[in-house]
Amino acid sequence: MSKLNTNSNGYTIIFLVIMVVIVGGFLAGASIVTKPIIDKNIELDNKSKILKSVQYSGTEVIADYNSKIEALAVNAKGEIIEGVNGYDLVVKKEYKKPESERAYPVFIYTDGGKKNYILPLIGLGLWDEINGYVSFNEDLKTIRGVAFDHVGETPGLGAEITKDWFQDQFKGKTVYDKEGNYVLTVYKKGKSPEGESDIDGISGATLTIDGMNAMLSNCIPNYMNYFKTLKTSK
Repeated sequence: MSKLNTNSNGYTIIFLVIMVVIVGGFLAGASIVTKPIIDKNIELDNKSKILKSVQYSGTEVIADYNSKIEALAVNAKGEIIEGVNGYDLVVKKEYKKPESERAYPVFIYTDGGKKNYILPLIGLGLWDEINGYVSFNEDLKTIRGVAFDHVGETPGLGAEITKDWFQDQFKGKTVYDKEGNYVLTVYKKGKSPEGESDIDGISGATLTIDGMNAMLSNCIPNYMNYFKTLKTSK
């Protein structure tokens, strides 16, 4: 019997094919096992952020989300889109569509008979995507709270948008004036007039702050028509 030539090209190719099959099978199996865990963690993270915008501090995130939040979607005219769960929408994809074809998610948080209206936000910071949620009080003009996140902002600079000291400034701020004009503004650090619609920014993070202002002013007004329908129905 001839001895197997382990130095031949054929042997090398066969060995590599076998290793690819084995490793690929292992990774596929691991993916199947871990996917439910990953999906559950993503759900927990997303729903935690939504609830954080209404100053939620509980521990039963999924249960409280399911019992206190109604997720729906509206179109550019402010009409509710029947049969669409706002949680299932990918905000980034919706904003890539023509305005007339978009579905805007809305999360209505009800607690103690009071309602808060939570809107998702998406924009661009210095390096990558910034996103978050802003919740409105029942007057539909003032903010109850916010929850911001980012993909790749600089630690100590743009990444500060996730810190409580920055997000807490939004509580109670006025988004629309008496004439219905959008007035919420994030200023450079130390430049805020400290009015009822003004937020003090972050030192050394000019582009992130510019992105934050663009995100807020580009996303929130899309819900103006929906808010009008809520006001007329009261």
